[in-house]
Amino acid sequence: VAVSDCLNFGSPENPEVMWQFSRAVEGLADGCLQLGIPVTGGNVSFYNQTGDVPIHPTPVVAVMGTIDDVGRRVPSGWQDAGDNLYLLGTTALELDGSAWAGVVHGHLGGRPPAVDLDAEKELASLLSAAAYEGLLNAAHDLADGGLAIALAEGVLRF
Repeated sequence: VAVSDCLNFGSPENPEVMWQFSRAVEGLADGCLQLGIPVTGGNVSFYNQTGDVPIHPTPVVAVMGTIDDVGRRVPSGWQDAGDNLYLLGTTALELDGSAWAGVVHGHLGGRPPAVDLDAEKELASLLSAAAYEGLLNAAHDLADGGLAIALAEGVLRF
């Protein structure tokens, strides 16, 4: 298991951009240390901007792992009509910085969702064990678009 990153930001000469960059690196380091995953590579791209207007911070993270038997992998789409769905983890009304807040309210500021690294590590261990034991028919993350998009993507095969 390893992480590689690609960190894209505006000019580091801009104090706000440098603050964003340092917080992104700090968050990535905290997560990797807590989960015991080394960062084996990556790159940083600065000066991504038009004139004096920087891009939104865009950290991209790839996590690689291994699987002993690819036949036992857990698909991301549901396999059988009527399967039960479970939402694991914690959700809150934290929409600051989301695409929804930007489109609907024209606001991209605020605080991003809080992350409980201990809970995330526990959830990752639970899901890994459940996958190994063959207890999961499918699993899907909540990412871009949140729960609504995850549900839509889960049923695409039907």
